Amino acid sequence: MPAHLSTPQTSPQPKLELTGSQQFTAWLAEQALSLGFTTYQAGKLFLIGLQKDGRLSVFERTFERCMGLCATGNSLYMSSLYQLWRFENILEPGQLSGEFDALYVPQMSYVTGDLDIHDVAMTTAGYTLSSKLLGERVSTPGIVFVNTLFGCLATLSETHSFRPVWHPPFLSKIDLRSGDVAHSLRIKGVVEELYDVVRLP
Repeated sequence: MPAHLSTPQTSPQPKLELTGSQQFTAWLAEQALSLGFTTYQAGKLFLIGLQKDGRLSVFERTFERCMGLCATGNSLYMSSLYQLWRFENILEPGQLSGEFDALYVPQMSYVTGDLDIHDVAMTTAGYTLSSKLLGERVSTPGIVFVNTLFGCLATLSETHSFRPVWHPPFLSKIDLRSGDVAHSLRIKGVVEELYDVVRLP
């Protein structure tokens, strides 16, 4: 068969293995808990708990560049490449789905664009933050996340990709109307360099 017609050999995807330490399952049982975590390198959300027989139960799903994860009440929030997801446990206390006592289903996806969202947290009370760029901002309870692209703490917006609530003092300029972002670096107050300047659509 001519080379240009040959079918390329594809190597199988490497098998993903999770191995806990010797006492990990005993610790999960003693603490009566399950764990959730993300890994952006593999693009996976993992939910780990125990089966009825005491063996490790591992459930995973794929989300491109998933990072931030926050569990609050019956909700689970997770950031991915351009979305912030909200999953809800739809089971009532004591109800089972097969052998599982929680069943998280996607209920809402907020399209944020590629903000490089890292950590996600839920605030339970209003708070006031102030920064040189934004002045004083009063916020209501809700989701707050690390918006790495714009160098700020942000929350969801009904009309934009995000609403900034705080910027660190070393961020010298941001124009949210034009999208111009500039970070500055000051070395002992003498040298000032400009880097990471972008024009966003």
